[in-house]
Amino acid sequence: MRAVKYCAVMWIFTAVYAALSFFAGDRGLAAYNGLLEEQKKQETNMEDLERINMELENTKNALLYDSDTIRVYARDLGFGEGGEKFARIVGLGQSRKAPLFPGEVAVTEERRSMNNKTIGLIAIFAALAVFIAFLVQDMLDLNLDAGRGAPRLDPSGMRGAPARPPRRIPRPLPSEPPGAESR
Repeated sequence: MRAVKYCAVMWIFTAVYAALSFFAGDRGLAAYNGLLEEQKKQETNMEDLERINMELENTKNALLYDSDTIRVYARDLGFGEGGEKFARIVGLGQSRKAPLFPGEVAVTEERRSMNNKTIGLIAIFAALAVFIAFLVQDMLDLNLDAGRGAPRLDPSGMRGAPARPPRRIPRPLPSEPPGAESR
């Protein structure tokens, strides 16, 4: 029975290591959920960048092919047409339009997971704690057995039970022979 308990220590180590690896390890559920969040963040950033790219592409095409747009942008930059006279007021700035925003770089977050060394140490300490608990329990059982006297083996081979003489099974009384009548 003791051997089974001590073999259970190895199973406990394996179970703790497997559970921690599955839930909190580098490739466990926590890391997987973190990657899913990162994927959503990157997809949102890609959508924003595609929208900004379309706006910049439209602006570029307008500046290349539309003369009215070129006039508006030139006027914002302080240029005028031939024969125009205009006054420039200092301190108001040159352009009324906000500069174009090219987007931002999405920075990935560091993954929040336990490394394998930490998981292994936790599993070893859990198995060691169970081993010590089993060892203390066996020592206490031996001390209790020593207080009752030396442990003996009973006929079934179980340790620690006091030996008893074999139980006598009563035999049935002989019955009368057939044909004899009781008087």
